[in-house]
Amino acid sequence: MLNSSSVKKVFSDFDGTLTETDGSLSQYFITVLDYLQKKKIPLSIVTGRSLSWGHFFITHFPQVDSVICEGGGVVIYRAGNGVMMEENLVSEDDYLFLEKVAFDLTDSFDCSLSLDSFGRRTDRAIDLYKFKDNQGLKKQIETFLREKGLSFSSSNVHLNFWKGEVSKSTAMKHLLRKKYPNYQIEDCLFFGDAPNDESAFESFPNSVGVSNIQPHLNSIKYRPRVILNGKENEGVKGVLNYLMGEEKAS
Repeated sequence: MLNSSSVKKVFSDFDGTLTETDGSLSQYFITVLDYLQKKKIPLSIVTGRSLSWGHFFITHFPQVDSVICEGGGVVIYRAGNGVMMEENLVSEDDYLFLEKVAFDLTDSFDCSLSLDSFGRRTDRAIDLYKFKDNQGLKKQIETFLREKGLSFSSSNVHLNFWKGEVSKSTAMKHLLRKKYPNYQIEDCLFFGDAPNDESAFESFPNSVGVSNIQPHLNSIKYRPRVILNGKENEGVKGVLNYLMGEEKAS
């Protein structure tokens, strides 16, 4: 078990980690926000969701210190004076190239982009449910993306793809340098549940996988340091239990 009493900063994935496993928000999420606020521990959400989603979220949940969106492609945070700041971590050339490839993809395959792709800047997404009965299509699209020089990963809801050096861990380190220069990686705690959290599991020594990560463990090389067990530690309930020291871990 990690010593959560020494944590100065919390990063967390969103879907499947700060939500229920069906993707819904619950009272437990608000309890997590209130708990961290009371402890004066800033929370950054690290998500594959879009930039426009991140703007909405940080605006409507003032307890959230910052949002790393699009798998690490763009960061939104409040400056010391309260002004909202936004930084791209992908070059303009890369996301313009991405726009062209995304157009070619939808022109080449019978597969549309996710509805939130219009609000994305540094990546694009395809809803995973579209591959539920056609894993062959998913493999064809992944081959197409590889041939175009793009990277991709899967979350609980999307197949995300992008151009350039993008990862959750790179963006998290950038945010620490920018906003919390006195904090070290060892001062931080990261929660995740999916393969697209692997870069954070690798780079941040204090990492926790909520119990619904279990089906993915054989598909990732770098695992979280702590892996929670049991239905009572799925999603946001696992985050809350761990923070309050009531988890069952392996």
